[in-house]
This record gives sequence, structure tokens and C-alpha cells, in this order.
Amino acid sequence: MDSGFDIESDVIVIGAGMAGLTVSRELAREGLAVELLEARDWAGGRVITAHSPEHPFPIELGAEFVHGRPEPTVQLAREANVELVPLGDRHLIRRGGHFDDMAAVWQTLADLFHHANLSPADLSVAELLERTSVDPDMHQLCRDVVEGFEAAPSDELSVQSIAEDLSNAAEAPQYRVEGGYRALVSHLECAVHDAGVCVHLNCPVRRVDWSKPGCVRAYTVHGRCFEAPRCVVAVPLGVLEADPLRGGIAFEPALQQLTPAFLQVRPGHAHKIVMCFHDDVWHERWPAEADFLHLQGELFNTCWRQSQGSFHQLTVWAGGPKSLELGRQSEASRLDLALRSVALLLGESEAHVRAALVDWWQHDFNADPTARGAYSYVRRGGFSATQALREPLAEQLFFAGEATDHMYPGTVAGAIASGHRVAAQILHGAAPRRLALA
Repeated sequence: MDSGFDIESDVIVIGAGMAGLTVSRELAREGLAVELLEARDWAGGRVITAHSPEHPFPIELGAEFVHGRPEPTVQLAREANVELVPLGDRHLIRRGGHFDDMAAVWQTLADLFHHANLSPADLSVAELLERTSVDPDMHQLCRDVVEGFEAAPSDELSVQSIAEDLSNAAEAPQYRVEGGYRALVSHLECAVHDAGVCVHLNCPVRRVDWSKPGCVRAYTVHGRCFEAPRCVVAVPLGVLEADPLRGGIAFEPALQQLTPAFLQVRPGHAHKIVMCFHDDVWHERWPAEADFLHLQGELFNTCWRQSQGSFHQLTVWAGGPKSLELGRQSEASRLDLALRSVALLLGESEAHVRAALVDWWQHDFNADPTARGAYSYVRRGGFSATQALREPLAEQLFFAGEATDHMYPGTVAGAIASGHRVAAQILHGAAPRRLALA
């Protein structure tokens, strides 16, 4: 359509991640005219799956694991006829020249968070650990594990917000999506297309005017204007709260009602690098019983692998404060640090590890202007803050995304669930323009 013309619909959806795709599909299936606006030239949000003809495994640069069997993800996988493939969950930590099992760490965390979940008072994870009698080494291990898993600083992270997840972490099974998470995105993209949603890629929104009752206008950087009675904002939290003068979205009037929530619900930070090695470097180095390896004292302190024949794909991970420190490094420096961690874990020289490297990939979500961070976390005392993000404003603005979901926070399942929730909120009071014109 020509630039400068208003495009009218029943609902504007900003952001084609898992939440935006889900709500668009549900609304369009009920007869509403939906315009879906996405800043990137692809859909999927923080799901980024790459494939290479030389590699047998999908390369997950964003979301990778399914923790437990959350109903929203299980249902979508069933619809897409995609299997959830179970994986082992044994964690070992490198200590000097040997590996120790980390079962005691997970059990300590499970016990701590189980008891904390029974208390009405909220603490930060750091405060909770300080009040326990665990020895200093276990204290640091627990802190590292939580910061890595939650992608958040332990001195801010709310115990109440993660108590149930962490108390069950040792028992919850983990899965990968067969063929990669992109398979679920592709299924939703096809469903959105079949339902008649108008999808606009390369269409970043810079201003949303909801000052007039019953009318929301979304203006893009290219000068286009989309108008509808309702608008779903399904962008990551880091984008939602970003300064409009620095690439964020300007809301008119400003979202002052959400300021307290923005202070309590924060975008987390994580870095991952996926590397492919030939088999020389693996010879009798990776413990056969290990699914995840950990290392203290390094920025990249967690890794996991997939192997097939002579092909080995290894992912290194850093979350929370370590990720913020990595964000100050160049891509080349981050690779150097990743290779250093691999060398230390395998007891090999860095030169040997580097020589065995075949290829590598990364996506810096912290620096990505369409993400501005990883999955969200809740600060101490902010356990109820996500409720504000779930409430529509003037029945015009609705908010979706993993940061708005209380059952599956910080996950793809949470994003999908939030899309279903917002669709139900809108359909409860919607009068479809498309049906009215029929």
C-alpha cells in the first residue's frame, strides 16, 4: 500500500514474536481484521534458528529448551506435528583436573526455594543465600547457577517470582523442539497467513497515539499509519520501556500507569555462542555422563553439546552480570573467551581448541534494537508487578509477551499463553469490522 495512507482494521498487533503471532491467529480466526507489524524482516522474535547443510543439528541462537511440559508449548507442538525430544539433565562442574556432580547444588537450591516459597516476605536471591548456613563455595555456586538460569543479578532477583520454578528445577524434564524452535514459528506463520492476517515485515513502529477514545494509530518509521480501535503491544520488555529518542516506541499519552511495573519487571541479559568442532578436540575429554558442564571464575561458565559421529556442536552460555560484562567486549573477544572456557573445561590448550573450531554463530540480543535483552525477571518486591502488564489500558492498549505471563514467566510458553490471554480479552468486547461490513 502507498505510504501516507491510513490502513484501518479491527486490531493492530505490534511485534511478530510468539506472542504476537499467537494473538493475531486467534483474533483473525474469529473474524477480526488484523494488521501485524514487525520491525525485522522475519517473524519469531527471540526465537532464531539457523540451519546449515553441513550440520545435522539446528543452530539455536535464541530460545532452545522446553522446561518441563508447559501446556501452551505442548499444544502448539502437537498442532504442528513436531516432537519434543527429551534430553538428559546431568550437570558436572570442573574442579581442577576432575569433574564433580552438581546434584548437591540443585538440591540445596530446591530446599532453599521450597522454604522461601512458604514465606509471605520477598527477598532477593542474594539475601536468601546470605541468611543460610551453606558454606562459601556452595553459596557462590548457587549464586552462579541462579544468575545463569534466570539471566538476572542475584542481588535484584525476587525469590517469590522464581521459588516454584527453582524448587522443581531438579525434577523437571527438559526437551528440545525437533528441528529447532523455528518449526513452531513456521507453523504459526502459516496459520496466521491462512487466517487472513496482513503481515508487514520491515515495519518498525515508532509512535502509538491512543489519545482518542476508540482509536489507536500506529506510525512507522517509513511514514505509514495504521488505525484500529485496539492495539496489542507484543514487543520485548526492553523495547517497550526504551527511550523513544533512542529507538523505543513513543506512546501518546505516555504509559505512566506502567511505570511502577517497568521499575520491577526488568529485561534479563544473556550471551550464548554456538560452536562446531571436529572430533580431535573431544577425544576422551567430555565426560560421557555429562549433559551440561560448568566452570567457575569465567564469564562463559556453562556449556552443553550435541554430537553425531565426528560432528560436535557446543554452546557456551553466560547470564546476568556476566552477560553484561561480555556486552562490553567485541565479538572477537567474546569468541576468545568462549574458546578459553572450552579449553579449561576439556583440559586442552587454547591453541588446540581454536585449531579444531570449524564454525561459530552468535546473536547479541542485548545489542539487538528489536530485543534489547533476553527474557525478563522480577525484582525483589515486584512479584505482583506483572499484573499491571496484563491489564488493558482504556480497552485500547493490550500487552502480550513472556514478561506479562505469571504461569510461565521468561519462556516461550509464557509468550504463547499471553497471546491466548490477550485474544480472549479482546474478543470479550470486540465488534469485528470485517463482520460488520459483510
